[in-house]
Amino acid sequence: MVYSMSMTKSQSTGREAAPHFRWKLFAAGMVAIVVGYILLAVNDITIAPVLLVLGYCILVPLAFL
Repeated sequence: MVYSMSMTKSQSTGREAAPHFRWKLFAAGMVAIVVGYILLAVNDITIAPVLLVLGYCILVPLAFL
């Protein structure tokens, strides 16, 4: 029998899942930012800054790493 040295998609190292996770992380960051600005517009000054910091400083930068 001859075995192929190339890896099939089922035997790969899992790098195909990383872009999907990054897009979900980026989308979560964008949602947090938009909801944060909406909450600022209705004068909610308790949760809005937390969402904005979460979106701008944590989620979006992690999506680009």
